Parts: sequence; C-alpha cells; structure tokens
Amino acid sequence: MLSFFLLESADDARPGRQAHPRTDDDGLDDPGYGQFLRQRPRRHHPEVPRQRRLRLRQPLFRHVRRHAVGRPGDVPAADPRRRAGDVPGVGELHRHQFDGDRHPRADGKHPAAHRAPCQQLLLHDGGGGREPQTDRGAAARAGDGRTAAALRAGRTAQAVAPRADRQESGAVSELSAHAVNLVNCGIIGVDSSEQIVLWNTWMVPRSGQSAARVRGQSLFDVFPELRGSRVETAVQAALKSGTAANIPQSQSSAPFPLREAGQFDGARIDQAVSVTPFNEGKERFCLIEIRDISGVFERERRLLDHAESLRARSYVDGLTGIANRRYFDVALDRELRRAQRLGGELSLLLMDIDTFKLYNDHFGHLKGDACLTAVAQALAAMLKRPADVAARYGGEEFAAILPDTSAEQARAHANLIREHVASLGLPQAPGAARAHVTLSIGLASFDKQRRNGAAALIDAADQALYAAKRAGRDQVMVAAD
Repeated sequence: MLSFFLLESADDARPGRQAHPRTDDDGLDDPGYGQFLRQRPRRHHPEVPRQRRLRLRQPLFRHVRRHAVGRPGDVPAADPRRRAGDVPGVGELHRHQFDGDRHPRADGKHPAAHRAPCQQLLLHDGGGGREPQTDRGAAARAGDGRTAAALRAGRTAQAVAPRADRQESGAVSELSAHAVNLVNCGIIGVDSSEQIVLWNTWMVPRSGQSAARVRGQSLFDVFPELRGSRVETAVQAALKSGTAANIPQSQSSAPFPLREAGQFDGARIDQAVSVTPFNEGKERFCLIEIRDISGVFERERRLLDHAESLRARSYVDGLTGIANRRYFDVALDRELRRAQRLGGELSLLLMDIDTFKLYNDHFGHLKGDACLTAVAQALAAMLKRPADVAARYGGEEFAAILPDTSAEQARAHANLIREHVASLGLPQAPGAARAHVTLSIGLASFDKQRRNGAAALIDAADQALYAAKRAGRDQVMVAAD
C-alpha cells in the first residue's frame, strides 16, 4: 500500500492537557493540535525525543489495479462469443483487471506469464475493419473465415478485371466525346492524310455542315479557301514535323468561313486558330482549335475609340473648343521638324485681345468667356487648310501655326484675321481705345539660322506682339530679322 505517514513523538503533549499516549482518533478534532504540530522542532533537533511511533493519517490508495492484455486465444471461458483459436481484432482484445499480483487469471496462469508480444499485426479493429495481415496458411490455421472470403473475392476481382477495364475505357471514351461537344470553341481533328476525323457540335451551326457530312473528307475540300493560307502551312507542318502553331490575327483575323450561329450571310466571326499535333499509336493527328474572339475584338475597338476620344479631349480647350496649349506644343514641334527636314517655310502668329481685362471687369466673367469663345471660333474659321492650327495659347492669347507660309503671306493672312474679329462687333468696355473688341498680332517665321527651334520662334512672335501693343494695338507686327 502507498500511504502518507506522520512521525509523532509518544510523550508529546498538547497545551493545557497532560501528556499521555494518544489513540488513532485522539486529538484530530482539536484545532490547537495542528498548531502544535507546526511548532514542533525538526527531527534532527536534539530536543526531539527518540521514542517515536508511526501513525497512519490519510491513506491515498488502498488498492492499485493493474491491467494486462492477453494474447490471441486467452479469452475467458465464460465468454460464449469466442472459440479457442479465433483471431480477435485490436478492438476485441479482452482486458483483465487484477488487484495487485495476488489474483490469477481465469485460466489459472499468473499475469506475468502473459507479457509476450502479439504474434499478428492487426490494421483495424474487429468491428467491421480490415483483416489481419497474414498469409493464407496462417489464416486457415487460425480459422479466420473472413480472410478466406476476402482472398476468394480477390481472385474473383482479378478474373473480371479485363471486363471492368473495357467498361471503364468505353465510359472514358463517351465522357471524352461529350466533353469535346461541350467546349465553347470549334474542334477539328485531322489525320495524317488531312481527312477530318473529328468535328464537334460547336462547328455545326457556324459552318452549316454536320459532322456526318464532313467526316472522312479532306479539310481543304470542305474549306477550299484555306489552300495556300497560313492554316494549310500550319497543318502540314504539324502532321509532318509535329510542330504546333498559332495563326496570328494580324495576318488573318477570320481564316475559316464561320459566321454567327444561324447567320450564313453576315460577316465572318473573328477567330483565334491554334494547331496542335498529337500521336495515337503510330499515326499522327492534328487538332485544330478555333475560338470566337469577336467579342474581344469589339471590346478592343471600343477601348481604342475611347482612348482616342480621351486623347482628343486632352488636346481640346474646354472653353473655346479649339486646340489647347498641349496640342499647340505638339503641332509646332512636328511642323518645325518637317520644315527642317524638307527646307520648307513656317510662320507663327501670336494674338491677344486688346484691353480684355477691362472688358472682363466691366461685363463679368460670363461675358468674358463668351467673348473668348467668339474670337476663337472666328480665328478657326479663318484657317481653312487642314495643316493650319488654331489654338488657345493661354488666357486671352491665341496662336496660329501656318505651315508652308512665308512671312509676307502670313502677314496678309493675319490682317484678314484681325479684320474678321473686328467685324464681329463685340462691344468693348467704356474707356477702351476702340468701341469694339480688336486683336493685336505678332508674327515670326522659321529661319534655319536663328529661329530653328520652338522656343526661339515663340519668343520672336511674342516680342512682335508686344511691339504691336506698344504701337497702339489693333495691328500686325512682324518680328525683326
């Protein structure tokens, strides 16, 4: 037994009582007794009496049960469910409990004699699991009927395996054919003689020809327009050298005469065609995949149109509707490079509305915006050639790029623009030098020696503009040579 022991002196006494030997139950209910025990000196102290006795206080365990696992065949005789020699599963191994080593097993043997290892490896319990891993002879000797039945079932499965394989192969073939007909693209299979052996359902409504009609015919007899095309080259390369290919849309966006389902007189659908070779036994085949990318092309076209619209908006002044400063810079650089390359002429006009601040302060910003728009439209109307550019340079300033125009021609055209704006009759604010809105114009022409860049040309035209303003406004000034 495992117990907790307390050493206690025989002649110790509690406070207030005479010292006398105590029984097992003596003093256990006295609260001063625990304090007395805590105040007692240690065992090695010289004042501790030598005479002591053992006193059991609180036993922890009265019995210790030990469990043992029996070997196969060690089943109590009282269990009617088992026979001697049966092989139990792990979950069915009988467990016996012993009170110490004093109680023998049911068969009279001592538990120590049953500690030999198990002779079989059992994968699962006996309640419907797998059978022990043992040979056929051992199973027969053990009398395991279930193992023998499993072996017979295995021989039966081996006998019917070829038949099952054939059934599985047929099921796979049916599944493959069904899958080919479900894909959302055209599938054409061609053998080594370029004859069609596969034609899926997707092709029927778009080509107007059934699989039974085209099977066995040459691909290029069904589609004569493919002869000499990239498709024929790709198919022949796939069948001869096993080379896969993708037909670029840039060369032919619709090589096959396929149209929307049920529409045989409309435009061809845009196609992405790929050619893939494969071998089946000793024969080589070619798989042609045709995907309808009309939706992709349409989205790309819409995106390009939208991008072009955004680009155009980025080059247009939001108020006046003519070109803005960004487009002016691009156009001037383009025309300067062209003039330098070809040795042509180029003139630039910078224009400013006279006393526009006074006009804007008197009539307000809304009237000022209307005045800017009217002048811009009058300027654009005077530039009739496609290469001419009218742009809002900034604020009340405008610019005009005149390619292939000499200084004299540009001066004459600038005077026409000035007169046309004055003829609009836009009333000027009180206190202005003119009764109507007028323009001051500065002119500069391209010169390979001095004005061969955008900055130099703009600076020369700007200096001429300020000279026109200093001279009294409403006039054209040409930059000095």
